[in-house]
Parts: sequence; C-alpha cells; structure tokens
Amino acid sequence: MERRTSTRTLCAFVLTVVLLSGLGSSCSPGKGTATATPTLDAEAIKQAAVATLVARMSATTPTAEASPTSTAGDALKKLPTSAPTDPPRPTDTPEPTPTPAPSTSIDLTGMHYEAWGSPSNNACQQFDDSHPMRKFQLEITLYNSSRQKITDWYPEFYASNGRLVVTCFYGHGNVKGFPEVPAGENRTVTFAAFAENSEYIKRMKMIVLGQELRRCFNTSGALIGCP
Repeated sequence: MERRTSTRTLCAFVLTVVLLSGLGSSCSPGKGTATATPTLDAEAIKQAAVATLVARMSATTPTAEASPTSTAGDALKKLPTSAPTDPPRPTDTPEPTPTPAPSTSIDLTGMHYEAWGSPSNNACQQFDDSHPMRKFQLEITLYNSSRQKITDWYPEFYASNGRLVVTCFYGHGNVKGFPEVPAGENRTVTFAAFAENSEYIKRMKMIVLGQELRRCFNTSGALIGCP
C-alpha cells in the first residue's frame, strides 16, 4: 500500500514538472496593466522534484543486511581438529647376551721343518727314506677350562694345495696312546705332519667340545692370520 502511494505522488510531481516546463521564462504583460508577473525558474523546480523523488525511492528500498566479516579467530575455530595422539612407547631392547668364554684353548710352539722319509702305508710305525718328504713338527698344548674330560682333540693338517696330510704324534712320559685332558688340566703333545717337498703345511684344524680351533702358517712354518 505504501509503494502505491509513492507511485501516485511520483506521477503528481512529474506532471507538475511537465506543466512548469511549458511556461516561459517570463509572462507577457496583459493589456491595461503594467504589473510584471514574477519569474519562475523551471529548471530549479525540475531538479528539486527529481531530488525529492530519488530521496523517497531510497527511503522505501530495503537495504541489504551486511554479513558479518570472518576473522582469523573464526577461521581457526572452523578448522578440523584431530584427536591428540599418544607419544610412541619406547621399545624394549633386549640386552645383548654375553658371549661365553671359550671352554678350551691351545698353544703352538716349536714349529720347524725336517727332511724325513714318508710314512709307510700312511701309518706312523715305519718311514720310507726312498721317498723323502718335509716333516712339519710342533708341540700343541691343550688347556681344558670346561667341567668335562676331553678325549678327542687330534688335529688335522692341510698342505698348501688343500690336501689332508698324514699326521703322527709322539707320546710323552709314561702315557700310552693319545692322552685325554681332564677338566681344569692341560696336556702337551708333539705332532708331525708330512708334506711333499713341493708343498708346505698351510693350516691346521682341531674340533674340541664342538668348538673349532684353527691356525695358519707361512712357508717357513711361522704362525700367520687365517683368511
């Protein structure tokens, strides 16, 4: 209802402006009178009418509500939050198992070569001087640190070409046969390994209570590191 009334008022103002625009800037004096008609400023009236019309239309037009501006705090509030995570639990690192001390050990002494006859029939009872060989002789002492008696500790010797050679031993004192080593004791035995004249004894291997003991030699019989 308010909008229709404004429209009618607008039409009335427009009509007034049109009528006033048709008038001259001044009126001609009528016959028999000398009084001048007051001058009407049609352009000023027209501008005033337009200004009034614009003001009324602005008053009746609803203004859009300003939307609230977002702040940095509101943006942070809208960010998805993740559930806090627990710090990683320390893993239980197992303590290193101490390496048990070896239950046996050996000492090698007196390594040297001699010219000798070959063992007959690969035995150590007789030697054939017609077949000269190199006899590699040394003494081995076995130390038994275990709680059991050691009965098997005979060494094996290998030539420079990898061949397993014949090895003999010499008894000591009144001991007959190859000696045993009681727990907590030690024994010394002299061994002789026979190599061809073109060979030399390169390494020795001994297995005692499941433990492998190795030693290596150079061409003159001295101990060297094993590869």
